Amino acid sequence: MGRGVKPSVSSDGTQLVHVGRQPIFDERGDVVAYELLFRGSMDAIAAGRQDAYATSTVMINAFTEFGIREVAGDRLCFINLTREFLAGRLALPFGPEQVVLEVLETVEIDDEVIEGITGLAERGYRIALDDFVWGSGHERLFGLASYVKLDLLDGDLSRLDEIVAACRQHPNIKIVAERLETAEQVALADKYGLELRQGYALSRPQVLTVASMSPSRLHRLELVTALFAQDPDLDRIVSIIASDPALSLRVLRASNSAAAGHANRVSSVRQAVVMVGLKHIRQWAVLMVLDEVGGATEEHMLGVLTRPGSARTSPPGSAPRRTPRSWPASSAASRCCWTSRRRRWPSSSR
Repeated sequence: MGRGVKPSVSSDGTQLVHVGRQPIFDERGDVVAYELLFRGSMDAIAAGRQDAYATSTVMINAFTEFGIREVAGDRLCFINLTREFLAGRLALPFGPEQVVLEVLETVEIDDEVIEGITGLAERGYRIALDDFVWGSGHERLFGLASYVKLDLLDGDLSRLDEIVAACRQHPNIKIVAERLETAEQVALADKYGLELRQGYALSRPQVLTVASMSPSRLHRLELVTALFAQDPDLDRIVSIIASDPALSLRVLRASNSAAAGHANRVSSVRQAVVMVGLKHIRQWAVLMVLDEVGGATEEHMLGVLTRPGSARTSPPGSAPRRTPRSWPASSAASRCCWTSRRRRWPSSSR
């Protein structure tokens, strides 16, 4: 599937949506986390794009199509974030309990990004530095990071001693050896005592697929309007969601992701809305806009989503402050149908 191409909708109103996951192992070989990956089809072998649309799609699919428990159980989920999320231009619709936020190597580290990441760390989010390269400026985040990921396939191994020593100056940092493809690279991770490992030598990514129902466009528009009203009416919001089975399933899955670890699963729409909170439901609604403009340019998508008052956070993660123009929200809640496709894989890539 090409860049920005949306899945086709079948005659019964459903479409297939996907999320990739690759296990992350500890030194004993136990799976302790998954990195969640954008996949445009069930047989895709690489992400194809790493932008705000890809990040939003991973979040929506993992949390509201499958439910995070179905994707990862009780393990941590590493999620790639672009600058827009790190700097607070787009809000995160979930709490810090089960996620690790990866700072992509393409993100320029400046005062705005540092301020945003500091706010995320203060709110309890774990931070990982992806594909770390010494001298890129990302070392400025060592004091905020919980993980540093080192590429042992294409990274500059001549500076490995220096980088590992610098990381060891920060007891809070665990090092993830990534893109391990050979026994020699695994042995190198052992030699340096790198705590976590990821790569084809250990496990290839899986693509999880779900058949998704599309919510009514009218109900989506009504929900967005109700959520961004100056004085949101809880009864009205619950009524709109409850009237659309697809919207109901999405909200229930998001709420059960938020309720992970609680004794009782959420079973009613009202209970789900209360559990998630109107702020987070608004944030999910903003992310769902990207599904409608996935074929547009990155600049157009961010122009829609970060127009004043729509998704920007102050501080990062707080509720939107103004009512946006009418937007089409996104498709789908789901019936599960898991598939894991195996095929010949090229060199490690997302």
